[in-house]
Amino acid sequence: MGELENLVGKPEEYIKEKSTKLLAEYDINYPDGYVFCGNSNEAYCEIADIFYDMRDEMKEQLLNSLDSGDMRGYSVNVHALKSNARSLGIKELADIAYSHELKSKEGDVAYCRDNWDALVEVWKRNMTYLSVYLKTMDIDKHDPGMAALLSGDGSDVMQDTAVTDDSPVNSFENDPNYLEAKANIISLIESGMEDIAFDVINDLANEGQDQDMIASLRSLLP
Repeated sequence: MGELENLVGKPEEYIKEKSTKLLAEYDINYPDGYVFCGNSNEAYCEIADIFYDMRDEMKEQLLNSLDSGDMRGYSVNVHALKSNARSLGIKELADIAYSHELKSKEGDVAYCRDNWDALVEVWKRNMTYLSVYLKTMDIDKHDPGMAALLSGDGSDVMQDTAVTDDSPVNSFENDPNYLEAKANIISLIESGMEDIAFDVINDLANEGQDQDMIASLRSLLP
């Protein structure tokens, strides 16, 4: 692949065309994500940016649940991973996360532990792919696997793109208001009241709550 084109400031249709072609090389369905994000590249880019930055926090939450055998907590967090991936058209990651979600709901700890490495490998790889798109939007994640990927040497991508634990923890995660809202959303979803959960999150967004917090709550939706 040649030098990446900076798409910032280009017409929307041009960005859509170029992003579709770029991400299709990595089996990411940008058009599906584009539609999910309200037919807006700006929204797609914002969600992709947040999803990339939350990867370490999400991994830590999953590992904590897995280590303690908390399959309910694991299913909630892997569901969020699946939903975020699906909203961006990252089918490979969404599919493997969904298999973990189903097994965790069955209480199958052994499956989730035995297949953890496979989940992480797919996750790492697709974060590198996503970083290439973000680079075209002038957002450089300094992903360690991107250089090898763009040079055409994909052999180094998997070993160099570790999901690290050195990203700053989001400031809202220990906020009592966030924890209360998260518990409320989970309760509504488990009761089959997804529409009400959706409205509650929109009300919080309209109140001007932290954008990352809103993104995190939306990731809980089916």
